[in-house]
Amino acid sequence: MDNVRAFLPLSAADLVGAKGYLVRGNCAFYPSDDHHPGVVTQGAALTITSAARYDFGSPGMQHWEVYAK
Repeated sequence: MDNVRAFLPLSAADLVGAKGYLVRGNCAFYPSDDHHPGVVTQGAALTITSAARYDFGSPGMQHWEVYAK
């Protein structure tokens, strides 16, 4: 898997200026300001490259589009 586009509900988080990782599967640590090198080296993590806020339309359609690779 080279690239991922994830759709998250707008209510999931405030992702303005998001930096970090998307992790596939269960994440065995609590997120913090610094990254967890073990997850990154397992190949289960992708680096977030951008997050776009789509806050128009009905509340049920508002979402984030998060891109990672």
